Amino acid sequence: MILGSDPNDAQALSGMPYYARLALERAGCEVVPVIGAPPPVAGASAGPLRKIAKAILPDAVKRWLVTNASGQGQAVREAAQRSQQLVAKWMAENPNRVDVLLGHNTSLQLAELPASIRMPIIYTSDTTARILFDTYPEKAGAKPDYREASEELERKALHRATRVGMASDLAVSSAVTDFGVPRERVRLVPLGCHLTPGEGYVPKPDAPTRDNLRLLIVASDPVRKRTGFAVNVVEELRRKGVNATLVHIGRPHGTLRSPMVESLGRLRLGVAEDRAKHLAALESSHFSILPSLGEAFGIAPAESALFARPAIVSDTGGLPTVVRQNETGLVLPVNAPPQAWANEIAQLVENPTRYLQMGEAARKRALAEFTWDAYAAHILAMADDCLSQQQR
Repeated sequence: MILGSDPNDAQALSGMPYYARLALERAGCEVVPVIGAPPPVAGASAGPLRKIAKAILPDAVKRWLVTNASGQGQAVREAAQRSQQLVAKWMAENPNRVDVLLGHNTSLQLAELPASIRMPIIYTSDTTARILFDTYPEKAGAKPDYREASEELERKALHRATRVGMASDLAVSSAVTDFGVPRERVRLVPLGCHLTPGEGYVPKPDAPTRDNLRLLIVASDPVRKRTGFAVNVVEELRRKGVNATLVHIGRPHGTLRSPMVESLGRLRLGVAEDRAKHLAALESSHFSILPSLGEAFGIAPAESALFARPAIVSDTGGLPTVVRQNETGLVLPVNAPPQAWANEIAQLVENPTRYLQMGEAARKRALAEFTWDAYAAHILAMADDCLSQQQR
């Protein structure tokens, strides 16, 4: 297994390598971490003062620092070279140690991997560089050399891989259309949920009412995920006579200073008390809301689905894959105003039967498709396919 982040660290890369490792081990695999060099940090060459400044400056200034740091393209290419050297060295020192290389979001580690490494390579990701630069606000102003280098390494990694697993329909399409990967080598491989209800959990059949409607937003990036927009949706619902509350988990932000918001702040999944608070918020809320401008996948609405809670999301990135319009939730245009979101939600409040049907459908689909065990099953199927092909 090759990973750019430590699969034993539950905090690394949003926990994805960690939970993937656990699921693969449950499936009977031996997971061997091969960690390449980490990606370069924008502005790191400026020393600790810039790092401290980035920790306290407003979001707009931070985004400017990320997108305007000079030499990023060269820094990314050099990081790829360092990564491939580390991985190649490990492979040379550990011959026949692994059967298949699996990389999650590891274009840096795979792009320059030498052709002498002939074992099957499976590359999985929740997005592509093209999607990130086209939809993520913090990437929008990136210098051309940074974008060119990132897309170049993405293309090399995708073509170096024997099989490619993308988490959303949009990412599958981007791998094929934007980067020229043959369609037969690409699979749809959704991510799993980090937070799951306990064994034997039975969802509460409690639909929202005009007197009690709770919307949950999980937003580590309040700008991209538009927490302010979510507050505006709640305001519109209040104008319609619906007693709505927004429950927020994530980084504090000025848009959340409202009596209509219950902010739980940052909750760390590795801390038992924080994890319990997050699970309680999922169970007590009626909807998950995520009006993101850009979203690679959307684990938060997938997690709410496990509690039979429908999600209301924007039609960007992987969100239309996670939420099926009018079946497991609502998918609204990213440019729709808060009034449109409030209207759709209010209609579901007035129709509890439809709400409960949506929740049941969301939970059924999440149990089948959005677990790390389902992810592991996809990986093992691709690995078996690769190994069988290699033996022919």
